[in-house]
Amino acid sequence: MLILAADTSTRAASVAVGDGEKLYGEIYTDIKLKHSERLMLLVDDLLKNIGVGIGDIGMYAVTVGPGSFTGLRIAMAAVKGLCQSSGLPVAGISSLECCALGQNASEGQYIIPILDAQRSDVYTALFRMEGARPLRLEEDRIMSISELEERVMGAEMPCVVCGDAVFRFRETLESWDNALIAPPARLLPHASAMLGTAERMRSEGRLSDPMSIAPVYLRRSQAEADLEKKQC
Repeated sequence: MLILAADTSTRAASVAVGDGEKLYGEIYTDIKLKHSERLMLLVDDLLKNIGVGIGDIGMYAVTVGPGSFTGLRIAMAAVKGLCQSSGLPVAGISSLECCALGQNASEGQYIIPILDAQRSDVYTALFRMEGARPLRLEEDRIMSISELEERVMGAEMPCVVCGDAVFRFRETLESWDNALIAPPARLLPHASAMLGTAERMRSEGRLSDPMSIAPVYLRRSQAEADLEKKQC
């Protein structure tokens, strides 16, 4: 079954088509263009390049968060729109898990994706490489950069750190002996990394109705927080 996956949870945008075992194609961009202006163009270009029609797609996968509040809504709205007429199911996958799935770590090595949560915080989760893929060890959470330092420095072996918060905290991370920053090609989430997980979710009956899937923010937006202060 062909899966179309989309991610706009960070400053990068990507779309991929595959069947869980084979990647047919992927388009990944990290340029200063709005995701809302580019995403459906990327989908159209990818399908044309690999000779697949939208009617050949059997299910969808999308990152649900945490991440950019606006970005998450763009990919999710696009997938919901594509599903509207077909009624196809969706695999909603954590942005942090998507980032971890794209890493080439050693057996037993920890993978710590970090996405920018503003202030001095990051969205993060802990994974450990087991066999061909990372095993999730905890749920997604918010952590301060000082708490993250304790986690990384306390690990028994160097940890692979990836995600868009690396851009903000790179100098700090590079001062930690136990942090291995992912290479540029693997630093941000890629839609193709979701394909295998999406197929497993399908086989386990864990897919979602496209109209019920919603972003997972973990934190209110700054606009919501400011509005609450004005109302108090």
